[in-house]
Amino acid sequence: MFRGYYHSFWHDDPTDPCMCERYNRRISRLGEMNSDEGPQLLFVRSNVSHENMIEVLQVPELMKLLRAKFGKSSRLLLILENQQKFTGPALVDEDDHVMLHYLSMDVHKKSHPDNAMPYARPVECALEWCARKTFACRHFETLKEAFQLAHPYPGGERGLGGLPAFEASKVLAAVEECCTTWEVPQATKIPRGRL
Repeated sequence: MFRGYYHSFWHDDPTDPCMCERYNRRISRLGEMNSDEGPQLLFVRSNVSHENMIEVLQVPELMKLLRAKFGKSSRLLLILENQQKFTGPALVDEDDHVMLHYLSMDVHKKSHPDNAMPYARPVECALEWCARKTFACRHFETLKEAFQLAHPYPGGERGLGGLPAFEASKVLAAVEECCTTWEVPQATKIPRGRL
């Protein structure tokens, strides 16, 4: 595992030249996409921690950046983990290109039928939304209203065996911000045997 203050790589080795090449190709392809010149683009983000629940309120800023880079037809699916008050899709009148999906923590239990692919249903629902199909969902007027219903999620802060998912030091964060290529990994390598 490789981790920094902002990122963690659980399955990839960012020091491997083949992995660097693969990431550079993917990043290059992503940079060439534009929803105004081709099909709609759906960006999917899963909320990873209690601190990040505030992301719901930062969606307007994210959408501004996505539209500037990828075109005005860009859409966002934000999956909110560990939800208890409400589960399922929700749309927000404040921005008709944003869908929130309140996901129950039950999908991560081995006995749950969606355990093998916990994000499949939220993504399927979002694809139906992009295709303008009718589906049942909750509606909010504002993102603030949607945020107030969100339940905190501490789970993404710890990984396998209780290992912290991110470095606690902001020193590494400053180094990561200066790093602009994959060739210079700025993360702590934890041997796989410790997982």
